[in-house]
This record gives sequence, C-alpha cells and structure tokens, in this order.
Amino acid sequence: MDDVSTTSHALAIPPVTMMAPEPTSIPYGVKLNGPNFSLWSQVVTMFVAGRGRMGYLNGTTPQPAVTSATYSKWIMEDAIVKGWLIGAMEANVMTLFIRLPTAKNVWDAVSKTYYEGADKSILYDLSRKAMATKQAGRSVAAYYSDLQIIWQELDHRRPIPFTQADVINTRMTEIGEDRVYLFLAGLDDVYDSIRGDILRTDPLPGPDVAFSTVRREELRRHTMMNQGDTSQMAMAVKKVGNRPITSPSLMLVGGPCTHCGSTKHVAETCFKKHGYPDWWPAHKERLQARKSGKVAMCTSMPLPASVTPPSTTQPPCAPVADLPTTLVDMSHSVELEFLLITRTPAVDQENHRHRAL
Repeated sequence: MDDVSTTSHALAIPPVTMMAPEPTSIPYGVKLNGPNFSLWSQVVTMFVAGRGRMGYLNGTTPQPAVTSATYSKWIMEDAIVKGWLIGAMEANVMTLFIRLPTAKNVWDAVSKTYYEGADKSILYDLSRKAMATKQAGRSVAAYYSDLQIIWQELDHRRPIPFTQADVINTRMTEIGEDRVYLFLAGLDDVYDSIRGDILRTDPLPGPDVAFSTVRREELRRHTMMNQGDTSQMAMAVKKVGNRPITSPSLMLVGGPCTHCGSTKHVAETCFKKHGYPDWWPAHKERLQARKSGKVAMCTSMPLPASVTPPSTTQPPCAPVADLPTTLVDMSHSVELEFLLITRTPAVDQENHRHRAL
C-alpha cells in the first residue's frame, strides 16, 4: 500500500517548464545602415513578432500608468525590444536613435527617416529593372530569381489598397498575368515553343506554374544534349583503320580521364591507354610550332592536280611569317585532316570546289 501511495504522489508532481533566456540581439546579421531599411525592417518585424512582442512596436501594448502593477514588467520588456532594435544598427546610425525613450519611439523614428514608401521614382526604377531583366543565356532559375526579387520589392512598396476579398483576388490575378507575360517575354528564343504552349493555356497559369513548366523543359533539353554528347564520344572512339580517334577535335570530349588524369578527354579517348594515332606526330609538331610563335605548313599527301604546289625551294615546313598560309577545311576526307597549304587563287578555287561537294 505504501508503494502505491508513493507512486501516486510522484505522478502528481507537475512538470517543470524551462524558460529559454531572451536573446540579447537579432541573430540574422543584418545591420541597419540606411539604404537597407527595407530588408532590415522585414527581418526585425519577423523576429519581434516571433517573440510575441510586436505590440511594443506598433503601440498595441501601450505603456501602463506608473502606479500600475504591470508597469515594471512593461518597462523591462520594452527595454528588451528597444535593445534588439538598437543592437541591429550600424554604430553611426545607432547614435541617432539610442536616446529615444521607448521601442515604439525608435521604430517610428527609423521608419520616418529611411522608409521611402511608394516613392514614384523608386517604383519606376523597379518597374524598369523588371522589364529590362532577360534570361540572356543564364539558367531559368537564375533569371526567375532576379524577377522575384524585384516583384517582392514592388509588392512591399505598393500593397493592394482594397479590403474586399473578391476585389483583392481579382487584382492579384491581374498582377500575376502581367508577370507571366513579363517572364515569358524575357526567355531565350530556344523556349519559343513552350512559351506558346503556356500562352495558349486557359486560364493562364500563375508565375510560379509558368516557371515550373519552363524549368522542366530546360531539364529535358539538358538531358537530350547530354545524350548527344555521349553519342559523339561513342563515334570518337570508333576505329578507322588502326586509329582510335579520327581527328584532334574529338580529343576534347568530356573529362577528366580516369586513366591518366587529364581534364581534356575521357578514358575512352585516351591515347596513353589505346595508343597514339598515325596523325599524332604531325599534329604535335604543329602544336609545338604554335607555342614558339610559328605555324608550320605541312602536307600529308599530294595536293590535287588542279592546285599548283609551293616552290620546291621552300622547306617542307615554313613559318607563317615567311609564307602566307590558311587552314583548308577538308574534314570530309579523313586523309586530308588539318591540311595547311599555301593560299593562292588556284588553291582558293579548289577549296571552294571541295566545299561544294
């Protein structure tokens, strides 16, 4: 019986609630310096509201009479909130507001000093930036993020003035449609097809849905391009005769190489692993000539009969400074890869004939 009484007594003990100490400063690292008031005010509002002390900023928790029993507690909590505000300011800004008596006095003074509100010039500048923002080759996410920052700043400075729910919803829908048009207009031309699909959707989706749709198209395009790169690499390692690579341009596919560590090719196209092709010595010689400031003129087979060869007194390989040359694109013939020959009217005519083929 004694054990039962002891157990009942133990269960009747109320739990002890541990109160977390009040933070002495706002932990987000944003210090008011003047121009950043818009960001600073949002950070401060979020922090103070999260602590249940927003009434000390907006006046809904008024100061009680000095004779009130709650006066001392109010003074203590107001000092805590004021300390949060002052502690989140740069030193040169802090001196302007630290002598004000209450947290609300500090908040109101800071707002009057730095809040630019619906200043027409600022609204114009934000609207201009939104219209000038384009994808310009960047990722869709980076482009949309830039627009979002501008739109959020516009919403902060120009809130919807209506109070009726249906009117607010109608206005938000109109704003969303305008932003979808702006987002689609700034996309690169490669997304013209998906742009048309979105515009044909009825009703028109919101900005977030439009972004998600274009983002999926971007991922699909990247996937298809990667598959194309894999096919090109497979063609690169396909042997032609006893050569694993048909041209130096295919040496730069992928990387890094798991065999030799080079970042300019992959193991499937590594010469050290598969052996050097026939054209490698001549190609290496030309690379070395370029590094020394000269480009060599070398031929790997007789020129076409219609082309007058260089003078026999000219050495097999000569620097560009001594003999004007040009690289003839005859990559359709494996035997004429990277052929560098003398530029003459007859050669140009022959080059044109080969390109026509």
